[in-house]
Amino acid sequence: MGLLPVELLADHPPDEGFQARVVVYPAQVDPLQRTYSELSPDEIEQAQRVVEAFEEAEASGLASIQVDGRFIDYPFYYRARHRLRLHEAFVARSEA
Repeated sequence: MGLLPVELLADHPPDEGFQARVVVYPAQVDPLQRTYSELSPDEIEQAQRVVEAFEEAEASGLASIQVDGRFIDYPFYYRARHRLRLHEAFVARSEA
């Protein structure tokens, strides 16, 4: 039985609860970073709405809100902010 292609390792993306993968070979790094860092334009927009709305609400003393009909509290805010930061770092690295 041969090694699985790295793309198969990335079949469990962050939206399924996976946060990272351990890789051994340098050739595996880029495909996995892309999987865990790239966001679609819709995902970027959604994460930005969550982060902006939550930060505004938090400044007024609220710790839970609704964004687009979804309940948002600290864990959702932290996840959205983290995914945006990963995406921004990946884009900056790709453009360098």
